[in-house]
Amino acid sequence: MFVGPEVDPASDSDIDPERRRYRLQLLKHHVWDRRYFRDTVSARHCFEPIGENTWELVHPRLVDILPADFRWAAEFLSDGDFGHRDPDNEEQVAETFAQCISAWKTAEILSMDDLLEHVVKKIRAAQPWWDLWNVMAFACSVYQSDVSLQAHDDLKEMFSDYIADLFFVYLDDNYLSGTFTTRLKQLPELERDVLTKRVAQLEARSQPQQNLGVVLLQTDDEMGDEMSHDMDLYTAS
Repeated sequence: MFVGPEVDPASDSDIDPERRRYRLQLLKHHVWDRRYFRDTVSARHCFEPIGENTWELVHPRLVDILPADFRWAAEFLSDGDFGHRDPDNEEQVAETFAQCISAWKTAEILSMDDLLEHVVKKIRAAQPWWDLWNVMAFACSVYQSDVSLQAHDDLKEMFSDYIADLFFVYLDDNYLSGTFTTRLKQLPELERDVLTKRVAQLEARSQPQQNLGVVLLQTDDEMGDEMSHDMDLYTAS
């Protein structure tokens, strides 16, 4: 299969000769039964025979995918995973985020719902995330998407939780604060989710203080009862 634009975006010429460098080979059994490699109307496979026991994937959206992005999808198609398998430090987690964002773009374009779900698993397993910027960048990508699947809902839930937890850290960061507030204004759904969770967090934090007030009030009542009881005993004597 050939991945990437058919024209050179720099010169807008008819055929980009560099595209020929991005020919990828995958085994037939890795891709043949994938439902997203079939025409949605006719259900016919998006493969054309080009030789003995050889087919080429001719999905019309391949030209919209950068080869650097598709590499993670190709790796997933081959062995069910991609990139870092078990990131264990801050640098590897940052790289995992970059790989997942790249794979996510390809998965959305090709409607690869299984890859989208796998990205969710990788992001969840990569916690703690450490990097404020990567989380915000990925969250914005998910929230501004026109696609809405369970994988999108799962990432929205995770990312909005994280951003709400670190809301004032984002605001106080000299490097991030301007972009953070701008993106919240541009993405009202993200702003709504973050602020809703901020309110819930604040209510949860104030709950122990309310309980403490009840305990103190009850203690005062009990003390009043005890004093009244003592006065009764004094009067009786």
